[in-house]
Amino acid sequence: MKQNTETNNWLVVRTRPNAEKKVSQRLTEAQVENYLPLQRQLRQWSDRKKWVDMVVFTSYVFVRLPYKDRHLMYNMSGIIDFVRIGKQLARVSDKEIERIKRFCSGEKIVSVQQSDFERGTKVEILEGHFAGIIGEVIEGKKNDKLRIHVFSLNSVMSVVIDKGIAKKIIDKHEQ
Repeated sequence: MKQNTETNNWLVVRTRPNAEKKVSQRLTEAQVENYLPLQRQLRQWSDRKKWVDMVVFTSYVFVRLPYKDRHLMYNMSGIIDFVRIGKQLARVSDKEIERIKRFCSGEKIVSVQQSDFERGTKVEILEGHFAGIIGEVIEGKKNDKLRIHVFSLNSVMSVVIDKGIAKKIIDKHEQ
């Protein structure tokens, strides 16, 4: 039964620096279901501008594979290890992967930082591209904007939204 729950979740592998795209390509060639969050950004060089696909989570690739096949990841070039939380493999649900995909498909640049932030007021975004996403307010801006962080894998996606499209989520302990 334990194998079944692990197969249904995405696991996270840590890659060597700047190897995420090659690892994702190797996983695809090995017919391992994987997802590498990328976001298209316009980059400026001194002589030209170019659209490039930027990795959102540096050194991470999401994989879904049967429990019995986990050992295959250790033989693949560019993979360091599975990401763990304590002694357990870090698992990501399909719902969380879909949220990450929504963030990455948006027009605004997603900023991901490896950091721990103090938790603030929990809010749900009610409208727009990020509707339904729950995050925590980390900054109230003067122009009626909120900076919200959405947590995943001890990383943070930062989004600035209008205060009017956020709804405070009341913790049961506060009632």
